[in-house]
Amino acid sequence: MQGTVRFLELLNGRVAYRELGYGPKCLLAFHGFGQDGSVLLPLMRAFPEAVYTCYFIDLPFHGQTKWEDPTFSHSDLMQIIRKLTAGRPWEGLGHSLGGRLWISLLPELKLRPERLYLLAPDGLGSSWGGLIDHTPARMRYRAACWLKRPLRFLQLASLLRDWGVIDRFALRYLQTQLATEATRRRLFGTWQSLLAFKLGKNRAQQILAGADCPVEVGLGKKDILVPARKLTAALEGMPQVHLKLLDCGHWDMLQQWQPAKGAHNSG
Repeated sequence: MQGTVRFLELLNGRVAYRELGYGPKCLLAFHGFGQDGSVLLPLMRAFPEAVYTCYFIDLPFHGQTKWEDPTFSHSDLMQIIRKLTAGRPWEGLGHSLGGRLWISLLPELKLRPERLYLLAPDGLGSSWGGLIDHTPARMRYRAACWLKRPLRFLQLASLLRDWGVIDRFALRYLQTQLATEATRRRLFGTWQSLLAFKLGKNRAQQILAGADCPVEVGLGKKDILVPARKLTAALEGMPQVHLKLLDCGHWDMLQQWQPAKGAHNSG
């Protein structure tokens, strides 16, 4: 089941999304960095099509979305939410980067979700999240200049790997993300946009502690990007947050996770 790819025309771009199901409740889902809405298709097994209409969205700079502006913001994502929900009851889901976006948006949402699902969410203690939250704006500008000379930047990254400053995974990640002009634009456009979605552990804890809807958080015991131990410590004791630990890594979370029993029957 691949779903029908449709498009939303916004002021700053043309947003692609996959629509599946025909139920009265909406599920709006955001994927992780470097992916697109198609990676979320396995989740259809967890959301009955007679109960949900699912919208798996290609984020700006990703997939089939054509984003014209240099960055995206809270208002852009909230416009997507308003257009797709059209006043209907809805729930939100985010994996990795998508989880960060939902946490950051939560205090500003006038029409609240009935439930929020965060799968290996960034922004609560991951190493990449720290890079996003703590890199100064001046350093981001310098990075933009470096990205215009990716070979030189990758040579520097290789030296940093030899010196033990970054690990092999980080080097391979940079090699992939800097391979083409399109991937470089995706990397830098997203990175610059996330200035508006800065969290940090304390801010994320504050938002989730004040959430007025149930929040389900799925964590992988083998996840090296979003360590389950760190997030469990950060989220324990919040009555509205339900934690589920799975025997999986960061990316196969989408094949293994299931919502809590009875979630589809509660508001």
